[in-house]
Amino acid sequence: MWPIIHRELLTESRRVSLYMLRLMAGSALTAWLAMNWLVASGRATAVGTVVFQELSDAIYIAIWLGAPFLTADCLSREKREGTLGLLFMTPLTALEIVVGKSLVHGLRALSFLFAAAPIIAVPYLMGGVSMNSILSVLASHLSALALALGAGLLASASTRQKRWVFVQTAVWTVLLGSMHAHLARPALALVTAPPAAPPGRVFFSPSGARLPPGTTFGANLLPAPVTGVPVGLAASPLRMVTVMSASALVLILIVVAAAGRVRSEWQDKPLSKRQIWWLHTFCSPVFWRSLFKSAMRRELNRNPITWLQYYSTWDRVAKLVWCGLALMIDTHLITTLHRIPREVLGLEALFAVALAYTAASSFRRERQNGAFELILVSPIAREEIIVGRLRAVRAQFLPAAVALLIPWPLLATMFGSPQFEQSAILQCGFIVATYWSLPVVGLYFALGSRSFFRALLSTFFFGLIVPFALTQVGAVLISPRAGFEDACVLAMIYQAATVALLSPLLLPLIKRGAAMPSRV
Repeated sequence: MWPIIHRELLTESRRVSLYMLRLMAGSALTAWLAMNWLVASGRATAVGTVVFQELSDAIYIAIWLGAPFLTADCLSREKREGTLGLLFMTPLTALEIVVGKSLVHGLRALSFLFAAAPIIAVPYLMGGVSMNSILSVLASHLSALALALGAGLLASASTRQKRWVFVQTAVWTVLLGSMHAHLARPALALVTAPPAAPPGRVFFSPSGARLPPGTTFGANLLPAPVTGVPVGLAASPLRMVTVMSASALVLILIVVAAAGRVRSEWQDKPLSKRQIWWLHTFCSPVFWRSLFKSAMRRELNRNPITWLQYYSTWDRVAKLVWCGLALMIDTHLITTLHRIPREVLGLEALFAVALAYTAASSFRRERQNGAFELILVSPIAREEIIVGRLRAVRAQFLPAAVALLIPWPLLATMFGSPQFEQSAILQCGFIVATYWSLPVVGLYFALGSRSFFRALLSTFFFGLIVPFALTQVGAVLISPRAGFEDACVLAMIYQAATVALLSPLLLPLIKRGAAMPSRV
């Protein structure tokens, strides 16, 4: 087991993306600390309590969003590259291989928690945070980290195709995350009955907007404590040990199951009859085949780069899935008129993340297998290559974007409030600006970066984090009297300026991108 740990540690220490991710995580957490510090008001102890709770919640969410993908491709990559069979030729067993890789990626995840320790210490030094609360938060984060790493490990041991690995990772993350949020985290919570407090600021809410009674626009930045609801984490040592032991036991069972799966499926096997039936039934056109073939033929003659996006069955299915999710959330939004549910904002954020990922992965597969050079020497003009890729990404997410825009004009008509109409216009404008700018930002960094991970992080930062930060603190940059509407307009101006600045730079990057081999 130690040889594989030594090899993985050497490999990870040479990845520049690892250090960049640590720097960006620490910077984002520091910015979150500063923003909550500026918003909170009151005595130092009260501010320390609120800031500590916000930081702990942000780290908890970050664990479930990032930790599963650390182990998501650790075993499936060995299968794809054919090195798993070489490992079995050594004295290593399947269990030792899985344990070794899990320990290495567990250390990677712990390094991010250690990087967050100095930031967490700031509210503790301000007062209002007990050592019991810190230990409870640590138990919650460590137990969540164990389950999150197990989610990626299960997916990595089940398949070798990278796309299906990430799909299964997302499914296991939702299942294990829901289990932890509903069982482990409440066991560490302290139920109190504090006096009622005024509500905090609201995400995506215009300052001074008068909405209908009971309507809340977005999610609270500093939510007010509610009587009888768990506020903060402060549990007894027995509960902490119980939660961490249960999570460690689940992780051990996952490691054993993954080792058994690797031992039985490390060799290439032909598709079974059931798999062939699934492919023919759900991944092949059944109705209107002639219409489908003629549409694909027209798209191929119009722009082959756009046709490549629709050629994959997965891309066509993902387009329908996103549209279906958006319609489900729209139905929930329209039927829940007394409040704007958080699911809407969550789906919009997830839509933006998926759009950024698709844009940042532009031409990655073609650069890895050498097809990008063949595209460049083909009769296709370079302008058509850029336009075709941007059109393909936007067309894949167009139905979902339209579905996300539909409910806001309807709700503005139902409420009949000028303030709500202004808020709906800002919301629609922000969705359209994000939908139009993210493909350009992602394609620019995909062509200009050798590492896919670096391109993805850069797209997230300049395409998502910066506009979102401008909506929250942009009013301070404009003038003391500026409101939330001005901050949203500033964010949309930033997105338009980004598109105008990066669009002329895409053409020179095409040739440069062909000369740089893509790597993960």
